[in-house]
Amino acid sequence: MGFRVVECHKLLSLPMKINTEERVKYLKKNSTYVGDKGFPANSLNKPLPVSLKHTLLTFLFFVIFFGAFFYIPVILLILLFNGQTFWFFSFIGFVIFLIVIPAPYYPQINYSWICSSMTHYTSYRIVIEGEIEDYTKFKTLFGLVSPHGVFPLQNILTHFHIPRVLGLFVRGLAADAVLRVPVLRHFLAGI
Repeated sequence: MGFRVVECHKLLSLPMKINTEERVKYLKKNSTYVGDKGFPANSLNKPLPVSLKHTLLTFLFFVIFFGAFFYIPVILLILLFNGQTFWFFSFIGFVIFLIVIPAPYYPQINYSWICSSMTHYTSYRIVIEGEIEDYTKFKTLFGLVSPHGVFPLQNILTHFHIPRVLGLFVRGLAADAVLRVPVLRHFLAGI
C-alpha cells in the first residue's frame, strides 16, 4: 500500500477552489511517496529553516489568541483594583458580548498569514497511508488527532490543512471552556 508525506509548506499556494483532479496532480507533485517499507529512519524529523518573520508572526499569534486566557483576567483585575468601576463593568459587558455573539466559520483563514507562518514554524507534514486518490472518493472522513497538552497546535494545523489537502470540510471538537474564551473562541470557530 505505501505511504505519502505531504510537505504542507509547499501547499500554501494551492488555490481555495480547485477540482479533484487538479488537487491530486498538485499534491503528487508536492509530496513524496514511499513503498510498504515506510520512510527511512530520521527522514521526517528535519525542520524547515524558519525566517525571523515567521517566528515573530507565530509568536504574535500565540500572544493574541492564546494569551486571552491570561490578559483578559489581568485587565479586569487591574481595572477593579484601580477603582475604575465604569471601565471594569464596561469591559465585563464587552467580554460577555464576545462570548454570546455567534462565531462564524471562516474558511479563508486557511489561506492567511497565520496559517502560512505556523506551517513554516512547525515544518508541518501530513502522512497519508495509500494514495491520495483513495481519499478523494470520500464525502465524509472521520479522523483522530493525537491528544495534546495545554496548547492544541497539531489540531489547529490539521484544521488548516485537511481542507487544502483533501478538500474536505473539517469540524473539530473542543471543550466548552475553550469555546467561551473571547478571541480564542472566534479563531477556533473560524477554522
